[in-house]
Amino acid sequence: MKSFVTILMLLLLCQLGMTQVNAGWRYHLSSNSYDTITGVITIAIDTILGDTAKRYVNSNRYTETTKDGVLIVDGHKRAGVCGCSSKPHGYWIERYRNGNLKEQGNYYCNTRVGTWIYYYENGQIAKLESLHKPYHDIIRTLGGKKGFVKEYNLREGPYLEYYPNGQLKIEGHYEIVEAYATIDTIYTFDPETYEKTPHLIEGEFWIPRSEKSGGWNYYDANGNLIKKEDNRINTWRNDELRPLSERYQELFEEWAEYMIKAKAEKAKKDKERATKIKQAKD
Repeated sequence: MKSFVTILMLLLLCQLGMTQVNAGWRYHLSSNSYDTITGVITIAIDTILGDTAKRYVNSNRYTETTKDGVLIVDGHKRAGVCGCSSKPHGYWIERYRNGNLKEQGNYYCNTRVGTWIYYYENGQIAKLESLHKPYHDIIRTLGGKKGFVKEYNLREGPYLEYYPNGQLKIEGHYEIVEAYATIDTIYTFDPETYEKTPHLIEGEFWIPRSEKSGGWNYYDANGNLIKKEDNRINTWRNDELRPLSERYQELFEEWAEYMIKAKAEKAKKDKERATKIKQAKD
């Protein structure tokens, strides 16, 4: 009986999450409207600032507009694919209340991925970074066996910072490698409290992390070079670092073993089925 009640509660929470326009409880559901082109639109009002949040159910588009008519959020949210509650998923743009850009980039289930650009309130670019889920592509290639590894989101590729006057402050490049560790973190989910709890575990692990790679330059606000770094990642000389290619090789071997076992199991069942059909005919 307790399990049945728990399941009902989870279904209710999922339903609430899928209809919720914004994760902040200060948004009060105002109304639902229907447009012949965009379909159902869920509308909510910020009880503190007076902003209006809209979620276009058919397209998953999500917007927030100030009471003065400034579009401060324009993106997409998905529920179901990313869990119970509606989360940013797809292209996302935020603006300051004065209308200037604040940040723009892509979300994957509330996780920032790809190139993100951040701005000062005066409109100048503040930072540019590239974020990557190191195992995501290989997991999809190998049939979505997410149980093999945890997913991470790390800096990889160009990294730039600027001063408010538009002058370049830092330029460099990040590379993702794996570092040896004897402690890792796992998470357990409590269906009764609806919370994730972190737990430390001991063992031998290879955990991905971002490392500065190649030449890095640092400038003052007038554009003068004040510092240079040469960051060399020598995974072949460091026993506590290794390239991601080694993890990909391990994943491929695990996947190949899994497929061989699955194929053998299927062949066994097909043979047993054929034997039963033959015996039935005899």
